[in-house]
Amino acid sequence: PTPALPFGITLAQINARSGPASSFSSYGLIEKDQPVTILGQTLNGIWFQIQYQASPTGVAWVAAEYVRVMKSIKGLPYFNNDGSPRAQP
Repeated sequence: PTPALPFGITLAQINARSGPASSFSSYGLIEKDQPVTILGQTLNGIWFQIQYQASPTGVAWVAAEYVRVMKSIKGLPYFNNDGSPRAQP
């Protein structure tokens, strides 16, 4: 991950999804103990948007409970539950 951006380490093998819910399709799996660059989060903090090169847009969503945050995510953008951008709370 880019040092300037917040990042985390996956705590288990997890799905990289097209949106912030398990009902969204999976782009693939991310193995346990992999670094992920965190780009944003849902307002409720349950999902993180991450950089994911294998997706058509270069981003994907992962369940926050399976990511150990290694650098503060304060100030990152928030997203609605459908993945659309939201104003800071």
